Amino acid sequence: FEGFGVPVAEAMRCGVPVLTTKDSAMEEISGGAALYFDPDNVDDIAYKLMFIYKNEGERKELIEKALPLSEQYTWERTAALLWEAVERTSDVKRKK
Repeated sequence: FEGFGVPVAEAMRCGVPVLTTKDSAMEEISGGAALYFDPDNVDDIAYKLMFIYKNEGERKELIEKALPLSEQYTWERTAALLWEAVERTSDVKRKK
């Protein structure tokens, strides 16, 4: 089980097309820049894999949409957001 969607964010950042499910946070992380499949339907998975393999235009479009979205998922940004949350929390405690 992948709760956040690190593989999706990594694939987006690497400039490869993303094929994933709409389960968990995958749809939110990919921001519509992915091709979605039903994880319980092997025919759907096979179809989507072949579709993305055979359709260069669709591959390029997904990659072009994903790269800018992936910029929000860096370790630097994550660390900065975490630190901001720590500072806000400590400020609230000091004011009480």
